[in-house]
Amino acid sequence: MTRKMLAAALAASLFVPEISAAGWFDSVTVSVGGSSDFGTPARIGLRGDTDHRWFESDTGYLSTYYELAINHFSDSVRPATAISFSPVLIYHFKTKGKLKPFVEFGAGVSYFSERNVGLRKSATHFQFEDRIGAGFRSGRHDWTLRYMHYSNANIEKPNDGIDMVMISYGYKF
Repeated sequence: MTRKMLAAALAASLFVPEISAAGWFDSVTVSVGGSSDFGTPARIGLRGDTDHRWFESDTGYLSTYYELAINHFSDSVRPATAISFSPVLIYHFKTKGKLKPFVEFGAGVSYFSERNVGLRKSATHFQFEDRIGAGFRSGRHDWTLRYMHYSNANIEKPNDGIDMVMISYGYKF
């Protein structure tokens, strides 16, 4: 099942317009977090920044990136693995120092190996992935604190949803 999930996510990435000149992906991300419904969630991803800049001003600019990630939700009774693909809007604030703050918002898709994770129940393996976060970049390093939510948007019931807070480190190669 994991191979099918990876193939689907890679196929979806073909539809991302104007990929950065560095190639499909230009960063690796590692995240850990917390949730009241299961053990520590962990995530590893590949990120690709686009070269778009919108609404550029003295304050900053809006840009985009996309992330392909594998997630693991640990639980002694019902652990799960998921593969996710998310396009993300990111607003970079212009500063004079080395720390470059940003805020982000994204919505993507995920495929879960299990319909039930920890105490949460879902009628579908397919889930939407929503995120909102804030962080900073320093050179090639990103640190982000984000809230993440997974649910099937009431396509079918039950749809308990999964909520978590994660801290993420990214390295741009």
